[in-house]
Amino acid sequence: MAQTDYIVVLAVLIFAVTLFLMIKRPWGLRLGYAAGIGAAASLLLGTVSLGQAAHAFLNIWDAALAFLGIVALSVTLDAMGFFKWAALRVVKLAGGSGLRLYFYIALLTAAVSILFANDSAVLILTPIVLEVVTCLGIGGKSRLAYLFTAGLIADTAAMPLITSNPINILSADFFKYSFIDHMIFMGPVAVVVLLSSLLLIYLFFRKQIPKTYDIEAGDPDKRQTCNFAAFIEDKCGYAYCDRCRLRFDFFEQVSSFACNLQWRSVSDSGLLVYVEA
Repeated sequence: MAQTDYIVVLAVLIFAVTLFLMIKRPWGLRLGYAAGIGAAASLLLGTVSLGQAAHAFLNIWDAALAFLGIVALSVTLDAMGFFKWAALRVVKLAGGSGLRLYFYIALLTAAVSILFANDSAVLILTPIVLEVVTCLGIGGKSRLAYLFTAGLIADTAAMPLITSNPINILSADFFKYSFIDHMIFMGPVAVVVLLSSLLLIYLFFRKQIPKTYDIEAGDPDKRQTCNFAAFIEDKCGYAYCDRCRLRFDFFEQVSSFACNLQWRSVSDSGLLVYVEA
């Protein structure tokens, strides 16, 4: 067997083992450790050289750090109750109509995916949607309709902004286009994809979507904390960074750090701001 064939076979084997560890997670193995084992095996067995690893890191460090900042900001806003507050507002706006709730949850998921990245939408909003529909007494296949909507829309909607997806950041760095250029070009595409996804999911689950639900059942705690200042500051900062030629990762790390400091200072003082859901 030629050396090239050996490297290819070994790389596929390492990938398969790493994927198995990430999916099955034996002995309670964390995802980060599983990925680290795969990376270390690739270096030790020679399928990837240190030079190649360094080159790959130099190409993606901006997107990686920006993504970490986005996730940190999303987790902080989740701790403030922002996403649950938004979900409860959606329940009230739907007015007891299961069909309207379906479309509103899809639009909420799309907004979170666009503004806070698709990974944040899936990891944070999906459990909240599950909690809300459970409180509403929606179960079985009907619950699956809302969960599937949240999951699929989170992926398909992550296009309009550079920060909606780490791949968008990599593309912007490589092809040297601006935040505004990306938004103008991908905005119409995102609208078409979102509408077609909404229609497709509705046609598939239309029989499982309940006609009505008890609006009061989904509001166990009417006071949910939220912080709109952090949200506005974060999104306005992207355009400013683009105009001043600052890297997205720099702003995102500063933004998430400032948001965490604000949350800690407010929670420690006991001066939480509440908004009626």
